[in-house]
Amino acid sequence: MGKSTLLRELLLGPDQGTYKTLDVAADRLRAESNPEMYLEQVTAWPLVIDEAHKSPAIFDEIKASVDRARRPGKFILSGSVRLSGKVGIRESLTGRAAVLRLDTMTLAETTSTKMDLAVVRKYLEKGGMPGVCFLRDPPTIDSYWSQWLDTVCERDLYQLGKGRLSSALARMIMEHVALLDVPSVANLAKEIRVDARRITSHIEALKDLFVLRELTPDKHGVGKSILLPFDCGLASFLGSPIRRLWQIWFMNECINKQRFSGVANPRPMRYYLTTRQSFVDFVDEAGFHLFSDQSTPGRSELMTMRALRKKIGPKPKLYIHCATNSGKHQVEENMFAVPWSFLVNH
Repeated sequence: MGKSTLLRELLLGPDQGTYKTLDVAADRLRAESNPEMYLEQVTAWPLVIDEAHKSPAIFDEIKASVDRARRPGKFILSGSVRLSGKVGIRESLTGRAAVLRLDTMTLAETTSTKMDLAVVRKYLEKGGMPGVCFLRDPPTIDSYWSQWLDTVCERDLYQLGKGRLSSALARMIMEHVALLDVPSVANLAKEIRVDARRITSHIEALKDLFVLRELTPDKHGVGKSILLPFDCGLASFLGSPIRRLWQIWFMNECINKQRFSGVANPRPMRYYLTTRQSFVDFVDEAGFHLFSDQSTPGRSELMTMRALRKKIGPKPKLYIHCATNSGKHQVEENMFAVPWSFLVNH
């Protein structure tokens, strides 16, 4: 179930609200040409406007309506772009709206079985995108993602950038983000051989479309912000290695855990990189998290974590996430080996 279906489900009957989508050309034209009349014609509240960003003119009228009578829940607006990133819309919403992000489903939301290595691997391959994560036929799954990419790059990106952005370049960026070890703007520009400023403008648009997430460097390390695809099912379709799939899943799970606990603005995730290119996938309040595709920590993972401990001291906890069903166990002082499923089981 996607956001449009969810919004329709919020309205239990014709007398309990009004659902409109600005994907419908006639509605979009009415909202754009005469937003005041468009709202006056609504008889059942709340009013749900799906894809509201497609008519920026309506936001000032909504602002005026809210200011005349502040009644929480009168309007429910959705968009497939980041509404708070558009200046005119952001000014209309400030102080008048709560902003919620509807992410792809977490692992726990896609299964009722015990969380073990096999379940995690299956999720890493399919992701949590409604409409595709429960499909079993690989050609059908590939067809879904192929059409989804076409829609994002050729329609949504075109509309967002008003024709100034290249769908071909956007697709190349997404493909390289899925594959590069450290997908920073500089590395993307080098690999694609396009000016970094042009890369940046496309990345910002893809972030506005919720296609890419940003991961910032930890203060103890070096490097610039890197990017991750929003869903591991998409990354799997683009050919990502297992480590990238795990990174996307880990980041989504951690962010959603914060949201589910009532944190409106989740703390940003970070990564750790040394001048010698030693890489630790994530840094959060719990400690440092390193991926391993082995059942037990290997020599390289142990060396990376030991060097990290030597630099920052013994206090932060160091976790090596291994491909195993074995439980958590201590490897060295403040260093632990945990299974991939540890993230959702604790």
